[in-house]
Amino acid sequence: MGLFQRIRDILRSNINDLIARAEDPERMLNAAIEDMKRQVAEAKSRVASSIADQSRLVTQRDREQKKAACWCSRFLPSASMARSSRPAFTATMAFSSHESAFFCSRSR
Repeated sequence: MGLFQRIRDILRSNINDLIARAEDPERMLNAAIEDMKRQVAEAKSRVASSIADQSRLVTQRDREQKKAACWCSRFLPSASMARSSRPAFTATMAFSSHESAFFCSRSR
């Protein structure tokens, strides 16, 4: 048993020596720096993409708010007018619903 243990210890020490020689600290640091540079470039592109998305969404929000204001300006006067002339409004709505049902059934 003593002989096999010595051979095992020698092989283990030789393997550890090969690993220590292969690990060049300068190469390892350079590889880590290159990885970090690549990660910084990816992060910058993601930030630029996020800023562009934010700008696009702000523009879209403003456009949709303008559309909503336009529709409100159209709806509010007609809603107040409908309240003042309720029977006429009800008849118009009934006609409109029958008309849309007619056109929907014809398009099928």
